[in-house]
Amino acid sequence: MTGLRKKNRKRKKAKMFRRRPIRPGRRPGDRAKVLLNQAHRLYDEGQYQRAAKLFEELAQGALRRQLPRAPFLFLQAGKAYIYAGNDKYGVVLIKAGLKDLAMHKRWLVLTRVGNQVTAELKDRGLTEASDSIRQWLDEKLAGLKTELPVEGKVVERPILPTKCPSCGGSIDPQMVEWLDGVTVECLYCGSAVRAES
Repeated sequence: MTGLRKKNRKRKKAKMFRRRPIRPGRRPGDRAKVLLNQAHRLYDEGQYQRAAKLFEELAQGALRRQLPRAPFLFLQAGKAYIYAGNDKYGVVLIKAGLKDLAMHKRWLVLTRVGNQVTAELKDRGLTEASDSIRQWLDEKLAGLKTELPVEGKVVERPILPTKCPSCGGSIDPQMVEWLDGVTVECLYCGSAVRAES
């Protein structure tokens, strides 16, 4: 083998292991944010099947990376599948989200989200699914009455935007984590969202 061939072979090998350069102004998490924006937009437009697939893909990625947003993405994917008419698979994903919250001992959030989800399912006429989730929640939370933080009196909070400016996800003041008196963390993308002034 000539010296020139050896050089070319080495270049090809080096090229194979090179990472694709990140385009200026783009970070690795930007793709996920673009998909998340798209999923929320599709959901808001009533394109539930397409939204569900994107939310599920994002949830699986968040789960692999052990991000705290995974359960909320599973819940959103589940709701989207249910609205698209695939009730059984939707409930499976909702349970996956709730189980992830339980696994990480996020009991207060689990209680709030569980109550909200069971009420939504019942409103849609999915009584069996709602009862199944309610029974699972009651079993999970049965022995934890002492571990659950006691919610104090309701504090008057400033008005939040209804949507996250970063990803387009809904902001529910009862579900989000308040970082300070005027800022919450988006459940879906983790961005800080400030109250409207």
